[in-house]
Amino acid sequence: GKNDGRSQNNIAEMTALIGGVQAIYSGYGTFTSLSDTVVINGGRAPKEMISGTSLVDQWGGSVKLAADGSNAAEFDLTEQMLPSMACTDAIATFEGTAAGISINGTSETLPLDPGTATSACSSSTNTVTIVNGR
Repeated sequence: GKNDGRSQNNIAEMTALIGGVQAIYSGYGTFTSLSDTVVINGGRAPKEMISGTSLVDQWGGSVKLAADGSNAAEFDLTEQMLPSMACTDAIATFEGTAAGISINGTSETLPLDPGTATSACSSSTNTVTIVNGR
């Protein structure tokens, strides 16, 4: 099928990236210097995600890591081009631990009702941002 296990692989990659960032910045107050390159150079990016100095997801979409724009003590993992199922799977997985979640540019109230999530993730190429603390 269209998702052929990629959604679950994507969850594993996102989990690895979040943990990797938290490990690199453990004991440090802000994520101001965070970028994809920092995580790649730090050996914390899953090998299959690395494309030069960038990170890509299971669908070839861009994955960006950066300090959160409104709070440098938190960081954002932004993933583009997620199909609907992968989008809703990511929300269901991370909403319990995330400081915030945006879907296609809209900041959602957590916990997010599954019906609301499927509606917000209805595009074939969704952009999801997971805001993480320590």
